[in-house]
Amino acid sequence: MDQEPERRSQSRENMLAVALVCLVGGMMLFFLYIISFGIVGNVLAGGGLIALVGVFHYLVWGRAMSEEVTAEREALRRQDLAETLPKPKPPADAIQDLSRIQGIQKK
Repeated sequence: MDQEPERRSQSRENMLAVALVCLVGGMMLFFLYIISFGIVGNVLAGGGLIALVGVFHYLVWGRAMSEEVTAEREALRRQDLAETLPKPKPPADAIQDLSRIQGIQKK
């Protein structure tokens, strides 16, 4: 007669954690902004600008380059697949040149 305890939704706890982080983080940023005469705001704005440039760079150049190398990537994948497949062995009654196993020698 073991009954599982009623599982509550985790959304309430998650919402509390997010709200507390926003509240405490906002208070800390406000305090730093006041004591540094606005330098913290400038630093955060600069970091946001750098992040925005990085996202723009990825969206413009990264996707274009990824599309350009798709054919090359597929060719390399096929080559790797061909190398991993076992090579067919010659039939037992085939004529084999055993002298060429160690390489061609000059006479």
